[in-house]
Amino acid sequence: MTKPQPLRRLVVVLGDQLDPDHSLVAALDPARDRVFMAEVREESTHVHSHKARTVLFLSAMRHFRDSLLGRGIRVIYLELDTHDYPDYATALADEIRTNPPREVVMLQAGDMRLQSSIEAAVAAADLTLQIRADPHFLCDSEIFSEWLSGRKQPRLEHFYRFMRRR
Repeated sequence: MTKPQPLRRLVVVLGDQLDPDHSLVAALDPARDRVFMAEVREESTHVHSHKARTVLFLSAMRHFRDSLLGRGIRVIYLELDTHDYPDYATALADEIRTNPPREVVMLQAGDMRLQSSIEAAVAAADLTLQIRADPHFLCDSEIFSEWLSGRKQPRLEHFYRFMRRR
């Protein structure tokens, strides 16, 4: 009987990053890497969300999980009401503690609140977090920050013009 290899990489996939061609999922090694996904109440309650939207969102996440499993990819998936984690970062921190990877990899979250909490959870575990640009955005946060610097009254209309020129 062969001993399972230690976990090399934990790939965090957020609920708004369910792309069948997800770049991090495409690059993982199913024998040494694992995908982490979690349904947590806070993500649909910190900003009001219609129940139908939440149901659709969770359904999409579960279908994505099932497609990954069908491709032979190992997935840690926490369904709502099967755990007591108050937020995503706490769930991730517990998974890291239980099965420590060498590093954690993710696409940049679209929500800075969530991104900051994930960064803090990984840093508290003294692990490396690789954050890659999310290819679903036309502009990354660095480009936006550059555009924003020095502006006294930024207007979205001006940013849109900048992006159209770019």
